[in-house]
Amino acid sequence: MALTAAFIAAQNGGFEPQRQNNFSIEIYGVPGADTISLAVESTNFPADSNEQVLVSYQNSERKVAGKAKVGDKTIVCVDYVDQPVFKSLVAWRKLVYDSVTERVGLAKDYKKQAAYILTDPSGNQTRTCKYIGVWPKNLNPGQLNYSSSGVLKLTLTLAVDVVQFLV
Repeated sequence: MALTAAFIAAQNGGFEPQRQNNFSIEIYGVPGADTISLAVESTNFPADSNEQVLVSYQNSERKVAGKAKVGDKTIVCVDYVDQPVFKSLVAWRKLVYDSVTERVGLAKDYKKQAAYILTDPSGNQTRTCKYIGVWPKNLNPGQLNYSSSGVLKLTLTLAVDVVQFLV
């Protein structure tokens, strides 16, 4: 039997697409909050990759995996005035670098864990992407503009040591 579009999101089930907007982001152990959940507008999955190592032998080359790398992740989220999220993110960033004392903190104090939790349209968890060794590389509190009444958005760039896709 040929696979046709009739199989996609069919009445009797099957091939339900994962939607881009069915997810949440949680960061664990941030100062001032046990767990914070961000009101995300947009983000990316940090890609993990391996360097390529070439091994030469006589007239040929073979490719093998080298060091693993994980890219940074950028999160754009809404700043709510009645929630302590921005205050917690500032306190976390201060553990990395304190602009008053001009000191860099210890990794054991600022590295945290985070997770992307993807759900189906009904809210049932479909998969989790866990991040280990996460810290705020950059926190941009947004842009102010007198001619706009739009929502203030924060941009958070996270450095990530390890990404684990749990499926």
